[in-house]
Amino acid sequence: NFIEKDIKVFFQNRHSPLNETQILEFDKIILAGGPFFKKQLLINNLSLRKPELFLEKIILFGGGWKPIIGDETDRLNYLYDKRSIKILDSISTPIGTRDFDTLFNLSKNGIQNVSYSGCPAWFAKNSFQDKIIFDEIPNNPVCLCTAPQTDHLQLQFRNLLCSLTKQGYRIKAAFNKGFETSEQKYTKEWILENLNIYSYDTSGPSTFPEIMNSCDLHIGFRVHSHIYSLISFIPSLLIPEDGRGFSINRLFGFSRLHAFKRSNNSIIINENLVNEIEDLIVNTNISENSYKYMNIMKDLNLLTEKFLHKTFIR
Repeated sequence: NFIEKDIKVFFQNRHSPLNETQILEFDKIILAGGPFFKKQLLINNLSLRKPELFLEKIILFGGGWKPIIGDETDRLNYLYDKRSIKILDSISTPIGTRDFDTLFNLSKNGIQNVSYSGCPAWFAKNSFQDKIIFDEIPNNPVCLCTAPQTDHLQLQFRNLLCSLTKQGYRIKAAFNKGFETSEQKYTKEWILENLNIYSYDTSGPSTFPEIMNSCDLHIGFRVHSHIYSLISFIPSLLIPEDGRGFSINRLFGFSRLHAFKRSNNSIIINENLVNEIEDLIVNTNISENSYKYMNIMKDLNLLTEKFLHKTFIR
């Protein structure tokens, strides 16, 4: 049990990672969310003289795997190297996963001390205590479209914005990673010139909620944007750009969309994606689906509470 004065909160990212002095200063370190369970764990990238001291302090809450697709082929073949398995076996506290695909995958790799915790982003608001209500999407809605992280999918994103604009959607484009690459910068300039759509840099923590709350729905590639939309009771359609998004959709029994597909044992871009999205918009009630998603998450919240109780209350 901790009291408030014992808890130090600060924000760092991949551009300013924790150093060993900072790590050893803390009693416990909670690694919350993110694609932690890559085939080579993110922890493998840490330069530590005494990794065993770090492992005694670590609590993994809501990490997930990161295959390209996340389908049955990945579920069968996603294996960790020996060092990663040794690290996971050394963690004494319960390992919490973002989704059940990650839970299945870790168990398949022989990791026993693992349970579902859910992604921490689901608890950015206290939405599970409120009555779940999603309004119907109005005609000519204001739609937030979040751009994919990878450069390979920027053309898909531009085509998606063209399609939605033709259907009467008023678009706000958001780049959750900012404009780090030349392809992202090109997309920003292209949609301004050709569609007269302004692109927002939502890489900071304060800009996204304000923009999202001014929209009627979200259609996009970013998992946390999808989650924030749902907990804000704003209808959302997630387009998976890798196994993270696919696992979130499968959690709700929805695994139809994906930016990639398999073809002759290769992974290629799904050139038919925009047509599939157009078909979904016509034949699917996004508000009704979002309502179902949140009710499922409300039930799963009981598993999260169980994980937190097991992990933090002694």
